[in-house]
Amino acid sequence: MPRILPDACRVCVFHHDQTERCRRHAPPPGEEAYETVHWPKVQPEGRCGDGEPYGVSEFTVVRCGQCRHWFRPGDVPLTPPFRQGKPIEWWELAGYCTRFAPTPSSDEHRRPAQWRVTHAAEWCGDAEDAEAEG
Repeated sequence: MPRILPDACRVCVFHHDQTERCRRHAPPPGEEAYETVHWPKVQPEGRCGDGEPYGVSEFTVVRCGQCRHWFRPGDVPLTPPFRQGKPIEWWELAGYCTRFAPTPSSDEHRRPAQWRVTHAAEWCGDAEDAEAEG
């Protein structure tokens, strides 16, 4: 039986109403240290093949700070050399999303991978609850 897809982003559990952003996927690693995440904007009437409709999906929100893939070395706040317009209070509750490993490339000399920064209160559809592991 085919999976039920939402008719539009506005009725998808991964759509963040206030900012019209899709939070279906966790960010992949990048190449810049302390790079923060901006989930993609979507049209409320758009749709994709990875959505889950409200009321049908078993998806539950797991905040970054509760996700098994969220990492703060030494469990201390991140201290970037520049705050990218975010207040110190934001950085005190920030960590790295390590959900995805770097992908292979044909560029042998590319810079080392850097995991992107998310705030403990943010969330995505690739999260896994650290508490559920036992």
